[in-house]
Amino acid sequence: MVGDIVDRAIMSPVNDLMGGYYVFLRRLILPAIFILIFLLVFDISNGSVILAAIITGGSLGPVLLLEQWFIVRSIESNTLQNPENS
Repeated sequence: MVGDIVDRAIMSPVNDLMGGYYVFLRRLILPAIFILIFLLVFDISNGSVILAAIITGGSLGPVLLLEQWFIVRSIESNTLQNPENS
């Protein structure tokens, strides 16, 4: 069971996006996006940490869905450009 999960993670087509750098960039970009959202809302709300935290937490789902949509679109475009590799 654990071996199947590891095999799926290793063989995932996501690992091939952006020349293999996608997994590394994801770990840098997603936290940076949430930090920027927090700072933007914190500045707009005149220093309300609670409001900034609530809105940043609420943006978690949409940002992750946008990332998933980006992955699906990238894999589909790669499949359409290189049909013999799929």
